Amino acid sequence: MSVTCSGTITTAITAYDAAAATATPSNGGNSYTPANPAFPSTGYNPNPPTATITLDSTAVRNLTTNTQTGLADRGMIAANFSNDEDPAVNNVTINNAGWLSLTTSQLSAGRLHVIVADSQVNKFTVNNTGTLAVTQNFFGTFDPAKLSVSSGATASGRYNGTNLAIISALYSDDNTNSFVVNNRAGGTISATGNYAAAYYGRADTTIANSGTIANTSWTSASRFYDGHWAIAAFAGAEFDTIPGSNPDTPLYKFDSSGNVTVTETKALTLTNNTSGVIKGDILALDTNPLTTAAGLAAGSTFPLTGSGSNSGPRDSVISNAGLIQGNIYLGSGEHDVSNSGTIAGSISVDQSASRGSFAKATPGTIAGTYSSSGTGTDANGNACPTAGANTADPLCAASTNQAAIFFGARSFNLVNTGRLGGDIVINDQDGATNTILLKGTGFSGNVVAQNGLGANSLTLDGVASLASVVNFGTLDLMKSQVSVGAGGVQLVDGAVLRTTIFGAGGSAAAPSANIGNIMGTVTFAGAGTIAPTLQGIVRNGDVYRVATSVSATQLDVDFTSALVGFTADTATGSLLLNASVRSPATIAGISPSTLAALNGLFGYTGGNMQVQALGGAVQSLGTDREVRNAGDQLRPLMNGAQVQVPLSTAALFQDQIDNRLTTAAGPSANARVASAFAAETDPLASMLMAYGATKARPALKAPAIAPEPERTVWGSLIGTNASQRDVAGVAGYSGNTGGLVAGIDQRIDGAFRVGAAFGYATSSIDDRTAAGDAVGMQHYQGTVYGAYVQPSWYVNGSAGVALVDYTTTRRINFAGFTDTASGSHKGWLTLLRGEFGMPVKVDQAVLTPFAGVTYGRLDQQAYTEASAAGAALTVARQTTNSVRSNLGFRSTLPLLVTSTYGFGLETLAAWRHEFGNTAQNVTAAFAGGGATFVAAGPSPERNLAELGAALKLVAFGERQSISLGYNAVVGSKYLEQSAVLKVRAEF
Repeated sequence: MSVTCSGTITTAITAYDAAAATATPSNGGNSYTPANPAFPSTGYNPNPPTATITLDSTAVRNLTTNTQTGLADRGMIAANFSNDEDPAVNNVTINNAGWLSLTTSQLSAGRLHVIVADSQVNKFTVNNTGTLAVTQNFFGTFDPAKLSVSSGATASGRYNGTNLAIISALYSDDNTNSFVVNNRAGGTISATGNYAAAYYGRADTTIANSGTIANTSWTSASRFYDGHWAIAAFAGAEFDTIPGSNPDTPLYKFDSSGNVTVTETKALTLTNNTSGVIKGDILALDTNPLTTAAGLAAGSTFPLTGSGSNSGPRDSVISNAGLIQGNIYLGSGEHDVSNSGTIAGSISVDQSASRGSFAKATPGTIAGTYSSSGTGTDANGNACPTAGANTADPLCAASTNQAAIFFGARSFNLVNTGRLGGDIVINDQDGATNTILLKGTGFSGNVVAQNGLGANSLTLDGVASLASVVNFGTLDLMKSQVSVGAGGVQLVDGAVLRTTIFGAGGSAAAPSANIGNIMGTVTFAGAGTIAPTLQGIVRNGDVYRVATSVSATQLDVDFTSALVGFTADTATGSLLLNASVRSPATIAGISPSTLAALNGLFGYTGGNMQVQALGGAVQSLGTDREVRNAGDQLRPLMNGAQVQVPLSTAALFQDQIDNRLTTAAGPSANARVASAFAAETDPLASMLMAYGATKARPALKAPAIAPEPERTVWGSLIGTNASQRDVAGVAGYSGNTGGLVAGIDQRIDGAFRVGAAFGYATSSIDDRTAAGDAVGMQHYQGTVYGAYVQPSWYVNGSAGVALVDYTTTRRINFAGFTDTASGSHKGWLTLLRGEFGMPVKVDQAVLTPFAGVTYGRLDQQAYTEASAAGAALTVARQTTNSVRSNLGFRSTLPLLVTSTYGFGLETLAAWRHEFGNTAQNVTAAFAGGGATFVAAGPSPERNLAELGAALKLVAFGERQSISLGYNAVVGSKYLEQSAVLKVRAEF
């Protein structure tokens, strides 16, 4: 159902059930019985449609009245439904672009409003781009001395003997489930005068403001009891009631202490956007603000007893990015306040208990019954029993009012990153939790917990000055350099003062201020604890000043570290921290490279905060093992993989070239040693034809010898797994390499052949100790080779150059620190190789003893890692020279021969000796600054065994062969295993 209003409006607009409006046109009351006799009219709808009322920009009504005349349910626009109706379907939306204003000069007519959300409304939404305004002219010159509180069962606020009444632009009853205000840019919701509010209500309230919400009378001198309120949300909580009692006048359950139990709370959720302006006080209270204001002005003793139905803890979530010119007053509920804009006033939180008067059923003479009131009807619509008779129906129960104490979650959380111009005052209680974070220089007032009974915690992040801090149990200075006023910092007995060290220390004569510290007096009410956090590197004998003046008895230090200890010193009248630092060299089992990295880090004295914080994180570790593990992660990659893997890959490529060349030197089909280039096939193929005889049949005749091919194309696929165990306390590595090498060679004459090969391999290697440390390598190698063959011997030679693209990753993760350091650089590998061999026929096999030597030079570029938290290193250029000898033999053995193909076995056994020093010694420094250090890598084994075997299939007429082989390089702490698939074709 939608209604649009334009032009001048002369009457109230109501969203009622038609029958309900007829029954109670003056105030919209909603009498309740199960039979609902108050709403007997034809047309009564228990499920009314959603109502939308739109006032366009031409709509206007200005009303000045001292009575309820011209209003419905005390409002210019009102919604009110029967208690028999389903509140889940009673949704009302007001879209206002017009002008509605209400002015009064009285209190006696009671509350008056522009828009009212009353009983059984589910969701009431106001979307405003126009103006909604009220003005209260009754008070003239306001005199707070005329405020008083009535005596009686429940208190009410009075002014000069007349009950206080609110006038507001928006009003919600607690029987409204949800009240939503979207005050958009250009929209104004305002009140003027004392005890006037832009919003006043008990519903669960959500307000989003991009326009103006104001009590225009508010000034910086306004007090709570002046009633200059912009937003006043209060009570609305639900308490445990007797099932079946009247929801309008419920009967409450009382515990053994005579108190009621809160079952549900309502909240004020306020978002003031960057363009939003709120002028006037903001309230989220447990009790009626009118009574509270009068009691404060009159000096009454609290708690005052209010109506239970108008009481209850109120929660709040307040987020301000705009401007609030006013104070914020909060009760005992759960409150979360965040400010990134400006709040010109103070924040006051009253967590004390409140008291309400609640209806209690009069018990009957039989357990489980009530004494009848003698009036009304029961749940079946029948008349209640005679007064005093027992009844089981709570609708018929007589009742009395009983005062009971209640309070909310007692939780207050404030995060201020903007400007907060007043003070923060908390009336804290036992069991309360209050957490305040102040960031930046936007607050410099008093932070006061009045009783010191709650768990009160204050964190200062970049705060420069405060007037005072009173009665807090935890104060975290972080890195703040805080100047405090004459009130100083007053901490409760057992308080913890936290602070953060972020730079070099000083001496007893000149203590360092590179720590969160207080320029002023810190007073501990009893014993206290100093709890430093390290975000800087501490050295033995360093002294830090925590406060320029201290008053304390016993002060302990809460800091557990394997390397650093502190003592608190108050002998000079200042509060000092004295450091004692142990050298990491005393840690059992620490490797030289890890020690070098830690010494390089701890020796840093510069101002890079990331490096300082990294050093502090390591010094904060609690055990030797943690320190050792952290150092393992901080050292550069120096497990040898960056050197050994390229050398091993190049050696594997060279093995394929050597194998190709060696095949040219074996016996021909007639079993004599001849030139490899004089046979139609390689030695194994020749052998397969010559030695295929068995006891059951004669040898097969080899095919006719074809002309020698001019050139041969060959290729090999390789896959390698390498594993290097730890050596001398230095972590090893493990990983995989995959790639291919292919070549083509050309016959020059009967004894010479030359060729070229290209190889590519990719490797992924992981550190065995530092989890997450890895290096990837892309290996591109070009090689030229040649062979000279005589009848009983041969000489092979080759020269090659390889480009190695490295990508490095170090993942650093230990308590208090996480980072990833990534780098990339290139390396150039230069290779020279020579081999001499002598093939010899042994029965059906050919055995080829050989000796070879390989020279390799690997030059790695300098590089600097990148990281987010300071663990990055700058690594210097590295050069490695390798001279390897190989001494061993190869063999070939036929297994199966037919007229068209042959199948045989090739084997390899060799001793490899390294003459060069191929240990990876890395010179590095932390990229953020500091001296260089040398991390010594492991010395690889000089003597290794190389073993291999391959099964080969030869197609005689097609001049093609394929083989599948396995190679292993074995040492006491090293194992490299390779699979090789080789294809060869002649043409």
